[in-house]
Amino acid sequence: VMGVQGAVQELDPNVRGVQFAPEPDPVRTQQRTAEKADLRSRSLEDLEENIPVQERTATPVVPGPKKTATGGRFLEEDLDAAGPGVNFDQARLDEIWEESIVETGKVAGDVIDELADAGKIFKPKDIQFWDAALHLPGRARFWYEVSAEAFRELLPDLSDDELATFIDLVAATSPQADPNVNIRRAVGAMSQDLRRVPIDQDLTNTKNVTAALSEADLEGLKIGSFSNTFQYHLGLDDTPPLSTNDRQVASSFGIEGDDIAGNDVAYELLSRFYIKMRNELNRGVGGNSDPFETWQVQALGWVQERIGKGNNNNDDYLQALEGLKRNLEEAGIELPDGKLTREVLMDPRVEQVTATTLEQFRASPIVTVETATTQTSVGARAAEIAQRARETGDPRALAEYETIVRRSLKALITRRKDLGNKAPVDLAVSAVTGKASKLSRMELGHGTFEGTMSLNARIPLPPDLTEVQRRAVLAILGRGLKQDAVPASLFRHAAHDAPVPDGQVKTHSIFIRDVEGAIDEDMLLKIQQGLPAGHDVNVVDVANGRQVDINPRFQEDGSVVGPTPDEIDAALDAAGFSPSDSIEVRDRHYSSDYLDTDIYNGALTDLRRELLDDASKRIAKEFGGDAKRARRFLKGKEDTSGLPAGRLKRLEKARDRYQRRISDSSRAGKADREVSKVARGLGKDSEKFNERFGSTLDDEGTQ
Repeated sequence: VMGVQGAVQELDPNVRGVQFAPEPDPVRTQQRTAEKADLRSRSLEDLEENIPVQERTATPVVPGPKKTATGGRFLEEDLDAAGPGVNFDQARLDEIWEESIVETGKVAGDVIDELADAGKIFKPKDIQFWDAALHLPGRARFWYEVSAEAFRELLPDLSDDELATFIDLVAATSPQADPNVNIRRAVGAMSQDLRRVPIDQDLTNTKNVTAALSEADLEGLKIGSFSNTFQYHLGLDDTPPLSTNDRQVASSFGIEGDDIAGNDVAYELLSRFYIKMRNELNRGVGGNSDPFETWQVQALGWVQERIGKGNNNNDDYLQALEGLKRNLEEAGIELPDGKLTREVLMDPRVEQVTATTLEQFRASPIVTVETATTQTSVGARAAEIAQRARETGDPRALAEYETIVRRSLKALITRRKDLGNKAPVDLAVSAVTGKASKLSRMELGHGTFEGTMSLNARIPLPPDLTEVQRRAVLAILGRGLKQDAVPASLFRHAAHDAPVPDGQVKTHSIFIRDVEGAIDEDMLLKIQQGLPAGHDVNVVDVANGRQVDINPRFQEDGSVVGPTPDEIDAALDAAGFSPSDSIEVRDRHYSSDYLDTDIYNGALTDLRRELLDDASKRIAKEFGGDAKRARRFLKGKEDTSGLPAGRLKRLEKARDRYQRRISDSSRAGKADREVSKVARGLGKDSEKFNERFGSTLDDEGTQ
């Protein structure tokens, strides 16, 4: 039905395939609208009810892939042709905004006022911006349509269900990533999951990726609308989408992405604005011209906003996929007819192309740090209460204990503005290396010790740290957190039965695909308990399941051995897993550092010695290559009275640098204070925990 002015209100029931959701009960809708009038929270379901399907599209909903007005594909349109510009003036633009505010409700005005108090004027950019946006070529207007058709064309072997999953993956990996990075993460995650290996791509939000793989509803208004738009265009979902209001959209309205994320009602306001602008643009559109859709108006504004920031690339997913294809071919991966076939997606080399830092991450020793301590009376008491809660089955106490431990672990690895957007762990690495550090991919995990599964923080250290530097970082963390010991383990990928390098031990990792959350901690603990005594495990939560890394056991004769395949099979069987479960056991080569409390100070002494050695080597030439004299000079014990002034100045600068480094490493600068602050915070929480649960559990224990 062409020539539609504004939103379609009625559809010819004889038009085959037209499908709208059933009309909601008007009385109940009015009640719900009244109930929500003063609420800021809006779920995607709420918005879909507040803005009925009839308002969301200017054309009838026909099952199957959406076509142009002439029945063709959008990829076959003249995508270089410029758009018509706006057909209204600034006054009408202002009216559209005011009407949108009124229809959204009073709370929308409240949000606008509060943002204004914070110095942010929440309103659309002026008519010149929108006129420039509406003059952009068709490729910008049909950004979603072109991208969606590219998905179907370039991923020809995916079933409808698999393509829907891939689109959800694109949506789940889109926050804070441009389309080129976004598409690589989505393709990499899809490739790894199809191969049934752990997804270790660099993901912003693993929870959303898990939801995408499980076919659960994606959380968040932005990514839900984003996915729905592609699926609607491809005919995988017949519900017209709302506009995708992301951080670029926010910027074109004078605010930030967090302002929308923190005020769901703002999402509804923007959606209504785009609908009204669409209706205005469609006045007079008819014949063989495509009427504007809300997602097209949003796409035009999105591209224009990026142009204003210096990015003149359209960056639709066709362009992003074409760029990825070139990279895959450069890596030696053959693309039949230029397509990402199933065979291509199953190629292990894909993960290296889609995640260029993957090898660096896999080469990083992982420090597993616990914050709960038994070195203080308060910490020991809290651990005792928690253990008794496990034995007596007190879920409230266990949940509270896990909450306070989790809070402290997050404090250790979370970046803070007052620390220069660094985490306390970053400061520890900086103190050791003397360089700015910003660690990535830190996360929470679990590990076992003496039959108990505990929360820990998993911290990938830079792979180029020296052994002395690595041990010094462990010492700073262990000392500040009052830990009996801190390990750093590295589980290297290994081909089946590959020779084990010197200094490493063969062990295994178990990958359990679980996107539904069916595998609980008890089952994972039973795996460890089913292994021969001495094997502990580290559990890594990945987007498509759980990875269980098995630590080798240290035997009385001093040897270190990993479990055998038969021992692993027996442990899995004892834990209740069956051959039908999606489980893969893979070879790993293991090495580790392990520092206990007795050698923390010794590790820092070793670091100071290494610093002295390195600094003396740098200035030894100033003493004719005599390293001993260089060391004496750095310690302030060398006579320099006969040295030329220029040389002495260079030496004094070198000594100043060395002394600063020694001072930082001795105190660990801010690191000691911030890591210790984490421990003190947990200590205060533990005191409250002990007061709340100690006496009750003591009483239960004596009954």
